[in-house]
Formats: sequence, structure tokens, C-alpha cells
Amino acid sequence: MTDPGSANLDKMTGAEARGLDKGLNKGMDAGLDTGSDTGWDTGTVLQRLAALTLVAAALQPPWESLWQVGAIAVAAVLIFGGRVQADGKRWLVAMGLVALAIFGRLFLPGPQILEGHNVLSVWQRPAAVEKVLPQALVDRFDAIMRADYPAIADCDTSEPVCRDARTSPTEPYAWSNASVWDAPEAPYSRIVSAIDFDSVLALRAGFTDTTLFNWYKDHRYIRREAMPYFVVFQWPEDVEGWELCWRGRLYWETEIDSFTDVSSEAGTCRTITADDVGRRIAALDTGRSIGLEITLVPNVLGTVKQVVKAVLAFLCALIILVILVRPDLRRVFPALGLLGLSTLVVCVVAPDFLTATILHFGGGDGLTHESYGQTILRLAQEGALIEALKGVEAVYYFMPGLRYFRAMENLFFGETDFGMLLALLALPFVVFWICRLFLPLYAAVAATIAFTATTVGKYLGFSFSKYIEEAALGHAEPLGYTAFFAAIVLAVARYDRLKAVHRQPYWPWLLSGLAFAFAVFMRPNLAPGVAVFCLVLGLAMLKGGHLRLVLAWAVGIGAVLWLPFHNWFYGDAFVLLTAAADIDANMLAPPQRYIDALAAVFQGEFNNAAVAQITAHVSKWLSPFRFAVLLACIYAVFIRRGVPWQLRALGAAALAQQCVLMFYHPNGRYEFLAWFLTTLTVLGVFWPAFERRWLDRLSGSRAMERLAGWLGLANRPSRAHLARLLEGPIDGMTAVDAFKTWCRPFVSPLPTILARLPRNARIFDIGTGNGALLYLASETRSPAELRGSDCADRSAVLASLKEWRNPPQFILTGKNMVPDLAGAEVVTLIDVLHHVDAGAQQAFLEGLFKGMDPGATLLVADIDAGRPFRRFMNQIHDLILARQWVNPLPVEKTLSMLRQAGFETSGAEKEVALWYAHYVLSARVPD
Repeated sequence: MTDPGSANLDKMTGAEARGLDKGLNKGMDAGLDTGSDTGWDTGTVLQRLAALTLVAAALQPPWESLWQVGAIAVAAVLIFGGRVQADGKRWLVAMGLVALAIFGRLFLPGPQILEGHNVLSVWQRPAAVEKVLPQALVDRFDAIMRADYPAIADCDTSEPVCRDARTSPTEPYAWSNASVWDAPEAPYSRIVSAIDFDSVLALRAGFTDTTLFNWYKDHRYIRREAMPYFVVFQWPEDVEGWELCWRGRLYWETEIDSFTDVSSEAGTCRTITADDVGRRIAALDTGRSIGLEITLVPNVLGTVKQVVKAVLAFLCALIILVILVRPDLRRVFPALGLLGLSTLVVCVVAPDFLTATILHFGGGDGLTHESYGQTILRLAQEGALIEALKGVEAVYYFMPGLRYFRAMENLFFGETDFGMLLALLALPFVVFWICRLFLPLYAAVAATIAFTATTVGKYLGFSFSKYIEEAALGHAEPLGYTAFFAAIVLAVARYDRLKAVHRQPYWPWLLSGLAFAFAVFMRPNLAPGVAVFCLVLGLAMLKGGHLRLVLAWAVGIGAVLWLPFHNWFYGDAFVLLTAAADIDANMLAPPQRYIDALAAVFQGEFNNAAVAQITAHVSKWLSPFRFAVLLACIYAVFIRRGVPWQLRALGAAALAQQCVLMFYHPNGRYEFLAWFLTTLTVLGVFWPAFERRWLDRLSGSRAMERLAGWLGLANRPSRAHLARLLEGPIDGMTAVDAFKTWCRPFVSPLPTILARLPRNARIFDIGTGNGALLYLASETRSPAELRGSDCADRSAVLASLKEWRNPPQFILTGKNMVPDLAGAEVVTLIDVLHHVDAGAQQAFLEGLFKGMDPGATLLVADIDAGRPFRRFMNQIHDLILARQWVNPLPVEKTLSMLRQAGFETSGAEKEVALWYAHYVLSARVPD
């Protein structure tokens, strides 16, 4: 690996200076470093989780409102992108704020409106609904249903499709997840404090996702997206004076069990009076003819209570964040941008995630696991924990883990899919972290943006929209793949630190193992990739003498043993993963078929059925481009030398998952992980060569020079490398100073300036600012001495820069004043001359000439005023950041003033990066 302090900068690119190992060892520098420097040791991780728990508790579960979920997502970014305060007093105040939010909910309770709802099916008499509604009203419901569904009323019950359409509820009101938090009076479904819906989805009723009503999308008689249903509300005293507005069929109870038809096709409203307290309303929507819309409008007092309660919860959560978290703006702003971009993509691809409960189609995995999740939660509510853990099936047949995730989601997010939404929003962050482990920062950022915002990588598993589509269908792949990526991030990040920190805590390895187990729990077909990755990296760790960490890792992974234990305990059968693992519907191309196909080919029987089956399977699995990527991965894992263990383990896991595709479903959601890992392995191994051979050539091409200048791509590999050098040292700065310093290589000609600096020289930087040039010179030019001056005291900032090879001396000067330059062989004047008063620029240059030793070199880089638009943009830049309207000069004028001061000058180079135009020139004091 090339030493940045001794490498030839003129030939050095980002890849050469970085080296593959160095890039891996710095994989966590984007906010995931598990060292105490960034707050990712054991204690602070627990503190972060505790802080997020307090914020979520202040917002009060169940989190069924979009603003609550949005607040939790933003809080997670702020907490995990900053530092959590350890002061005990602050934590006591935070806990007090949670208590205040809970007290506000108890002190300002909403109305306790009893709600009962269910699918409207009256084909079998007596119907379950007759237990809670009077016979006359049920008869009216029956007449309406028979009028709107004559085909069902008259269908042949010997046909399965007819019996399916006539499926009737077994209970008068459907069970609701919300009943776990506010136990309603039997037999009602739940207690609500607000009413506002215009469809069965907006009602967010639990019956929409139960396998009892497993009507397929092309059902002859009935559609799941327009299910017939009814809803009943019973008015408490709190809603007296509130106004109910509705459109559709609605019946108002005027006397006990006596309902008056107040239906309205155009829409109407009615004020709830004291006589209505304790009475009910019943409404129905058949999914045909008249729809149903109901809104309960509170009075002034009710509105005030609702607003105060919501504002109090929000303020408590916000204050908890303020007193406990110190956000790192360098990490928070990009993270919030990524969160916003991810949310926007979700809105475009699957807007129902944000607006209502997603209705899963009949026969799909989503409906099955949503229904199983409800069953698990209901059993747990009833105290049957052993039966709840069974997960409906005695021997797992479907994907085991998703049903339990749905149960937890139903508990904390009610009748919404917000739990899956939060998991989806976390995926782009995990993708960035895993890419950052194996790629330079700018490449990882580009890959993350491409993954999140485009579909260019959809055939290689690099498309966020495809994961969203699968999540909307209720599939487990997004959860399983996210857990798999997170497990790799944890393992590789800690492995990279083994040399620096030999004795490490157990918990990251335990957590990584648990994440791998969770991934297999969600998608058992990920087991080969997990096994191979852990085997390869585990052997490397054992070779390094880290047995105890391997054991901690194994304990976490051992959680996957729940699968065979469950199957034995509940089903009295030994099934390692699931009973569906090797059925024909999944094992599309079993090994025996490959053997049969090969035998047929050797015998010249190319029309053999086995040959046709394997050919069709492989054609779905591999295209010519994919085959080339796969070959590159095989070469990287088994042939190429110098590939680090962690990258080799990633490639081995990719190949293991590719082997699964050989026999299993070869495309669609099943292929995402295999191709993602394969592509990332190829990028991680070959990116340094690509960066060295092609990006440098592109940035140096005359044909691309103008375009590269406008886009800021000129010398980009060198710029990216210099920015990477600054990433670690700027940790001690304030967020604003750190961001400005990190951006310097991309907006100024630093690569050209550093290339002009001789090695082992005594360097003096006038107007040193945050010390970026001095630090980079220290890292790349091995200076004999470094000095810097500024009219503002920057000594504290310079001292905060870490890992100085050659710490500088700092001199404080007045504005337009020349410091003592005696002994300096090179004096740099970088983006300083335009800050000197217009009338003092000539005198300032003459002062430099007098103060410099004979033979010393003055290196000047400044705004090129010969380009009016770019000069104006630079002036606006300095007006905002330096609060000064600066005075740039054209390069010809600067050369003339230098000669007038006595310097010998040489030609100037001009560079453009983004909208910043600069010139770089050298001047010499004659001997």
C-alpha cells in the first residue's frame, strides 16, 4: 500500500493512495465507526436505543398516524447521526417528559367511542351479525346485499367459488389489533376517538387481511378491494355537541333496537344530542352502488383537546431530542436528504404505505402472514403465549419469520403497514453502509443514490423500487435482505478494527449473528449465503486468534435453531427449516434434472425434456451480462490475489446464493440478494483498477476537459482522495467548519496546488483558514516545516485536526498585514488575494516580496475574474460564508502586479470546478 506521505502526488489517484485494504479499514468512517471516537461503543449504542425509545414513548403507541411515524424516522436519523449525552440529570428530565406526555393523554382523553365492524355476509342464516343488531335491521341488510349481489344469492353452492363468496364471519364483530391497548366492551372491535373514512381501506379494519376472506383477484362474484362491510358506533357522553357528516347508507338508533334510515346519497350532517348518548348508528357499504363516507367533526372543546394532546406529545419528543442528542450536522443533513428521497420513492411506487392499509390480494403471501400475525397477537392477548409462539403452523411451511413481524407491527402500529414502511426506509441507509465498506465514499454515495432513485440496477438487485414493490405485496424479502446486509456491515466493520483494537466487546458480533439468524428466519433460502460468509470470515478470525469473538458470533447465529426446535416441539417432526423447502413448486430445477440433462447432451439428445427444462431455467437466471458479472465474481473469489478476507467472504456468500438460484426460483424477488452481493463484490475488487485506469484518463482527456470542468469532474479521483484524507481529521471541528473543510478539494484547485509544492520544503500558508492545505501538504508532501497565518485566531481549529504528521506553527496577523516569512521556501496564497482590500492589493504583494527570502517561491491560487458569471458566483459564495464582498482580479492583472512588485512569474493554469473558476500561478523572488 502506497504511503501518502511519500507517494508521488502527480501520479497518485484516489485508488492508489487508498489501496483496497485501507478502503476496507476505513469502512465505518461515515458514521458507523464502532470506536468510542464516534460514540459507537457498547454503552452509547444502548444510550441511542434508549433515547429513541423515550422519543417513541413520548409519541405514545400505537403509532397509527403518519406524523408519528415521520417523527420517529427523523428522530432515528438525529440520534444515530449524532452523540447522545450521558448526563444523568438530562435522562431524568427526559423520563419526566415521557411521563408528562402520558399524563396529557390521561388528563385530556378523547371520547371513548365503541366501534364494531365486520364483513357484511348474510347468506347463511342465522348470521353472526344478528347477535348484536335487531332482526329488522339485519333483514334490511340482507335485502340490500341480495339486490347488489344477485349472482351470489342465486349461485350454485356446490361450486367452490360460490361457497367461497358466501363465506360468513364467525363473530358478530371482527377482532381488532387496537383492542390490545384499549380493551373495548364485548363484543365491540375497538375504541376510537375519531371517525374519518371513505373506504374499507381508510376504515383500517382488521377483517380486510384475514384468510377467512381469501377472495382471489379475479374472483367471479366479489372483489377484495371493494369488500361489503358494516360498521357500528355507540356514542359516549363526550361527543354531545359534535357533528356527524356522512354519505351513504346509515341507520340511526332512536329507541333501543329501533333504527331509523337516514341514508343520503348527496351527503348530510347531524349534531349529536344528549338523547343520542348511549345510542348506536349502523352503516353499510356493499362495495357497489352507494359508497360510504363518515366523518365526525368535534366541537371547539374537542378540537382544542385533540390539538393540545398532539402538540404536547410532539413537544415532549422534541425536547427529549434537544436535551439528549447533539446531532452531527455533517452526517445528519445527508441522512435527512436520503430519508426524504427514500420517502419520495415510496410515495411514487406504493403510495398506500403512506395513506392507508395495504390490501393484500387473495392467495398471496401477504394476506397469509398478515392473518397469521393477527392470530398470534390475539392469542398473546388472551394469555396463550405457548400457542402464540406456535405461529399457527405446527411445522413451518411458509416463510417463518414474517408472521411474527406482522404480530409486532400490529401491536405497535395498529391496522397499518407503518412497521414495514420504517424497515423500508432503513434499507437505503444499510445499502450505503455496506457499499461504504468496500468502495470509496464518492462511489458509495453514487451507488446509494442510484439504488434509491433509479431502476438502472434492477437486474442486479440494485433498485429500491423493486424492494418496495415486494414489501407492498407483503413479501419477506425486503426484511430478510436488509437484515443480511446489516449483519455483514456489523461483522466487516468490527473485523476491520481487529488489528487496531485486538480486544473487542462481544455485543457487535452477537448482534451480527442475531441479524443473520433474523435474515434466515425471514427467508430460509438465505441459509447458504449466511453459512458460507460466516465460515470464510470465521476462519480468518480463528487464524488471527479471535476464538471468543467467533463464539459470540456463533451464539447469535444459533438463534436460527428455533426453526428445527419449533418444528419438533409443535409438530413432532424433524424439519431443519421449512416443509416447503424442497417441494416441486420451489425446487424448479433439482440436481437430478441437471444430471439427466448432461447425460442427454452427451448422448446427443438435445430435444430431451430435461435439457429443455434446464435451458429454460438457466435462461431466466443468466443473461450474457449477468454471466460476465458472475465470472468476474468467481475470478475475484478464487483466482485474484490480494483480495481481503472480508471481500472474499462477501463474494463467497454471493456465489452460495447463486447456487441457490441454480435450483430454486431464478428470478424476481428471489434473485435480489444474490445479484446485489455479486455486483458489490465485483465493484469492490475491480474499482481501484477502474479508478486508476479510466477515471484519471477521463479527467485528463482533452475531449472531456471542458465538460469535466463544468461538471467538476476534472481531477476528480485526486479530489475524492483528498476529501477522504480530510474525513478523519475534521471530526474535532464544528459541523459547519468540518463541512466547509471537507468540500474544499471539490471547489478549489487543491490537487494542482499540491502538485506544485516541492517535497521536504519549508512551507508557509498565508490565510490558512481551517488548515486544510497545511494538513494535506503534511500528508502528501512530507514538508520539513509547516507554518500558517490568519487574521482570525485559528489555533484551536488547527489543534483540533487529528493525526498531524508534522504539526504546524500558527501566527495571528492583522488584516492586509504580511507575517514574518523568513526561512520559508514556499509561500502559498490560496484564495486570499481577493479578500485583501482593492486599494491594498499591490502594497500587500510588495510586502510579500520584501518579506520572502531570495529564491523563495510564491504560489498563488485565486478567483479568475476574467469569467464574469463565475466571478459573480464566487462573490456570492464569499458574501454568504465570509460576509464580505470580495475583489477578485483577472489573471493578467495579477501577473502584472506581481512583476511590478519584483517577482519573476511563469504561466498560469486555469481550472473550473462546479461554478468556481480559479487560476494557479507561481512567482519567484530573484536570487
